[in-house]
Amino acid sequence: MPKYISMSGCGLSGRPSEDGEIRLYSRSQCERLGGIYHASGECTRLEGGSFSYDCRHLNKDPLAMLYAWKWYIGGAAAVGGVLWWRRSRNA
Repeated sequence: MPKYISMSGCGLSGRPSEDGEIRLYSRSQCERLGGIYHASGECTRLEGGSFSYDCRHLNKDPLAMLYAWKWYIGGAAAVGGVLWWRRSRNA
């Protein structure tokens, strides 16, 4: 899987916290960033600081939002393609 890393090292993974103030990560997402995972979903940097805080701008980034919904978008495209194919065969 290609990995998109921005200049700040945030990538596109993670999800917004409920209040939208920080970004939350799964253990594997945090480890891919090179951070330390915490049970709350926060991902801190080894050298201090926090990916969760530093990457909070992704909570409003359109590309990051699309990336978070990639499986749903792909599924809808696949279903639409199958339905189109079936309809074109019966025409």
